[in-house]
Amino acid sequence: MTEPTRQFSTYRHYQGGVYLLLTQGVHTETGEDLTVYACALSGKVFCRPTDMFHEVINENGYQGPRFIPFAQTYTKAQCKSLRYDDTTA
Repeated sequence: MTEPTRQFSTYRHYQGGVYLLLTQGVHTETGEDLTVYACALSGKVFCRPTDMFHEVINENGYQGPRFIPFAQTYTKAQCKSLRYDDTTA
């Protein structure tokens, strides 16, 4: 039996790298909203405060969103064909 292919909201980090937004969570101690996301290629999972995930940054001549949404969603297999750089998170 094959498992259905899940579609993910897909983002590119402003320094490179493709990430899949997995879910939203809440920090158990502080109540802070968290965004849970994974590197599209390695599968390594990260948590970042939601405000920080969606913030506009101004760094090294770049001003814009930290994570830039792709126009569509992709499966993990499709992400492998996208430009990828695992040096950022």
